[in-house]
Amino acid sequence: MNRRLTAALLFLVTVVAMEAMSVAVVLPNVEEELRGMAWYGWVFAAFWLAQILAIPLAGQWADRWNPAGPLLVGIASFSAGLLAAGWAQSMPMLVAGRALQGFGAGIIPAVAYVCVGRGFAEEVRPRVFALMSMAWIVPSVVGPAAASFVIANVGWRWVFWGLIPVTTVAGGLSVRSVAALGPPTEHVGPVAGRLGATLVVVAGATALIAGFQQHRPILVLLLVGSGLVVTAVAFSRLTPAGTLRFGMGLPATIASRGVLTCVFFAADALVPLTMERVRGTGPHYSGVVLASSAFLWSVGSWTQARVIDRVGPRSLLRAGLLVVAAGIALLIVVALTPAPTWLAVVAWALGGAGIGLAYSPLSVVTLARAEPGREGFATSALQLSDAFGVAIGTGIGGAVVSTATRWNLGVDDGVVAVYVGSLLLAVVGASLAARVPASMSGSVDTAALS
Repeated sequence: MNRRLTAALLFLVTVVAMEAMSVAVVLPNVEEELRGMAWYGWVFAAFWLAQILAIPLAGQWADRWNPAGPLLVGIASFSAGLLAAGWAQSMPMLVAGRALQGFGAGIIPAVAYVCVGRGFAEEVRPRVFALMSMAWIVPSVVGPAAASFVIANVGWRWVFWGLIPVTTVAGGLSVRSVAALGPPTEHVGPVAGRLGATLVVVAGATALIAGFQQHRPILVLLLVGSGLVVTAVAFSRLTPAGTLRFGMGLPATIASRGVLTCVFFAADALVPLTMERVRGTGPHYSGVVLASSAFLWSVGSWTQARVIDRVGPRSLLRAGLLVVAAGIALLIVVALTPAPTWLAVVAWALGGAGIGLAYSPLSVVTLARAEPGREGFATSALQLSDAFGVAIGTGIGGAVVSTATRWNLGVDDGVVAVYVGSLLLAVVGASLAARVPASMSGSVDTAALS
């Protein structure tokens, strides 16, 4: 195993993980100061919509040239976003800072996936992906506690500003190792060829999310309907043929990633709101719930790496989605009943274990089925589906909660509605898992990549 490259990838994942764990915990406090529940979901969605812009560009860029170039751009954008978010005077300003962070964070994993495909043998890749997931352990433990401490002592703005030095150090340590990979031996398509389609996807997704915040039925129908159509057309240009219809093999693998992330993160984004606004706990307790989920995600990922050859990716995906569904069902109990708050820890630990089992196998299958020299396209499609799922899940979830409060319903009503929708989608996703490859063996899916 290339130890230096492995360490570089772990540094990058750790930086993104630290930001994700910190923001999720402090956002209820930030919203309380800046005011603007209507923007709650957009804080998450903007981050992931910006990733949608970055991922295909970074993938094609890395397919043609040395991946160190896009990596430098990603680190600079991520750092600028941290700076801007810390200066935010309103929720829209915070959303803008998160968008900058998202653009950088979209480049970083796209480059990391290409590095795994180019720098490691196929039999080693499951372990590398497991290690990358394990890199969430320290941020999951340190991030929430550190964020709570920072809020109490110096203010929430330093949750963002404090990560800038960490990003700078991690970037400096990573670029040299990534640069050593050099450019690929084969070149494909122009870098800017898919920019138009990515812009359309972002526009369509934005309209779709905004539609769920409208109170006039005609606007809801117009925005949601047009968003669905526009997004579907553009998304199909950026992913393997048959992805939207869950075509057998690689298309279903990439589509399943979007379903998985939509289900998990729609619920995950509302866990702090559930604990602090519905159950009356503080940020520290929310951090414990999220930490349990992140830790079990790592455990689940490590488990799948040990059994994937024997069990197969299809079974792991199905089992993972059903375990996430069980965790969401328990979150509904926590939100609706006076059940003990520790049940939320158990609930979202289950959610983390489920996505840990299901997430990495989809990455391994994608690399196994990708045509040599086209790893960037295949993995960027996977990351695009990943980011799209999170953006839609968190964006619509936040919009539903905002709409519930505007209609003079409780925050708990909006939260439960999102949980129920996520649970149902998890069950549907588990049934569609039959279209994902049952084993790691199989031919390269060149037809899907055409």
